[in-house]
Amino acid sequence: MSYLKYVPYVFLFVIATMIIYAWGLYKSQHAAMDDSKLLYSKAVSKILSELKKKDKLTRAELIKLLTNLETKRPFARNKIVVTEPESFTDTVIEYMLTQKMIKKITEQGVHYYAKK
Repeated sequence: MSYLKYVPYVFLFVIATMIIYAWGLYKSQHAAMDDSKLLYSKAVSKILSELKKKDKLTRAELIKLLTNLETKRPFARNKIVVTEPESFTDTVIEYMLTQKMIKKITEQGVHYYAKK
């Protein structure tokens, strides 16, 4: 029996293994960035849904809203949680202002954020 007829199958197995390994390596290297993007996305959607209920929110209300916000990628064990709600909220507000999702309103010296 000739073993040469099995060589292409061995090469296909090696190529499939290399592709799966490279995909896993790529996903593990970008996991932290994917987690933070997912957390920011969840924060933006939470703020926008709260702004649908109320017309305007203060920074303090937004901090309270985003405190202990957590998210997790599908099929992952690790969760990402907001540990510093003040700085996280400021970052999310700045992002939403630059993307023109919300607008800043000042009434009687109090800053409010409303949906555009």
